[in-house]
Amino acid sequence: MVEFSFHNQIFVGKPGKGIYIFYDRDELNQKYNDIQRSIEKNGNFAKDFKVISNNTFNELFNICKKIKETNLNEVTNEDLFQLLVEFKEKITVGPLITIQLWGIEACWDENYSLSKELRSKASDREFPILKGKLSRSTGKSVALSEKESFLTVCVEIQKIPELQNKFKIGTLKEICKSLEDFPNIKSSILEHITNFEWVNTEYVSEKWNFQKWIQLFQSELNTDAHFSLSSLHEQHDLALSEKQKIIDQLELSDASKHVLNALNEFVSERDWAKGKFCYALSIYDLLLQEIANRLLVSKEDLLYMESEELVRMMKTSVSANVSVNNRKDGFALVSKQGRITIIEKEGLEEFLSREGIEKHFSPITRVKSFGGVIASQGKVRGRVRVIEKPELMSEFKDGEILVTYMTTMEFTPIFGKAAGIITDEGGLSSHAAIISREFGVPCIVGTTIATRNLKTGDIVELNASEGKITILHDEDVSEL
Repeated sequence: MVEFSFHNQIFVGKPGKGIYIFYDRDELNQKYNDIQRSIEKNGNFAKDFKVISNNTFNELFNICKKIKETNLNEVTNEDLFQLLVEFKEKITVGPLITIQLWGIEACWDENYSLSKELRSKASDREFPILKGKLSRSTGKSVALSEKESFLTVCVEIQKIPELQNKFKIGTLKEICKSLEDFPNIKSSILEHITNFEWVNTEYVSEKWNFQKWIQLFQSELNTDAHFSLSSLHEQHDLALSEKQKIIDQLELSDASKHVLNALNEFVSERDWAKGKFCYALSIYDLLLQEIANRLLVSKEDLLYMESEELVRMMKTSVSANVSVNNRKDGFALVSKQGRITIIEKEGLEEFLSREGIEKHFSPITRVKSFGGVIASQGKVRGRVRVIEKPELMSEFKDGEILVTYMTTMEFTPIFGKAAGIITDEGGLSSHAAIISREFGVPCIVGTTIATRNLKTGDIVELNASEGKITILHDEDVSEL
């Protein structure tokens, strides 16, 4: 059994940049070793991990169900506080969305059996490419499942010329009125929204309303939805077939195949765990809004509080003496041996320097060419769109190359549009890596400098077969 708790880590919040997480390397390596031993000792590791993961999330969903079914504005402060405590207990039971990440990294540890055997059978150039292909999940991610469901509804609409035409030229009001004449289509749309309304809500984004979803359907219906759906299925089936072919050709040992089974489960669970976590956060949002209403503060301010601060604030029904505005300008939440400390704006830069992590936030001299980790093979040239916060995603255009710090569930609508993906952070276990492999989109992660080195409008070549990004057209940049 892997010990879930992680005692030493740092979370850094930067305005417009999101949250950066830094782990203690020694403790992380120990976590990898624990996972590797668990895999080796348990012949049914993948199956058992799935069962434990499902049970853990089911307990979280039980409290979510309780919150959703409660008329929050009618409960007492004591009952509202109890719901907050119960939710906090279930969502902090362990690293619900990082244990899978650690598992993927542990399976591909350079000193572990799978990497050693693969290196003995592949060249240095082939090795990262094979790693990416073997890291494909046999299941379907949240992003692929949402896209599949979305396109299926579009295919239904395109079977009815009258309705399809209304989606193309009608106003939102006219489209909504027309849907009353096609109850089956309206039901399919509502079912899709119910199943995936949380996909864009990770962390702080608001849910899309019905009108926003209709606009998304309008945009998609300008293309051949049946062809897009067939292409999606073909890409997925081809990727799985290619993965199995590689396994057969390499003639991997039973021990390595066992590790691959564990890897597949980690990859499968990684994206869905984030999806389930996002759903839980969407329910938590209901709780936060009611608490904010009662304490006469904004919900946004509550998001800048550490969980214990929020609990104390709710328990006393008095606004805590927390300098929220300072945290909006940057903060660090530090866990050392399980003890939580918050560093606010005034001492942040000194703290980052002392911890040796300031390089992740410092300005850089732009360079023409730089590299990263190959996440999904391919080569593409195109125009860059740098997105550093979810609010800017609506500006993304079909065929652009997405550049961001890291992708989250909120980026789901973009994956079907992007010609390529480049991120600052991440490895083979990152969200961008997993989804790009599934969609067959060239992707390089872990560049550390992409969002600081590239600008929206740059024309670049993304060579995800060699792990290299080159600026083709721009103003002054330095040659490497």
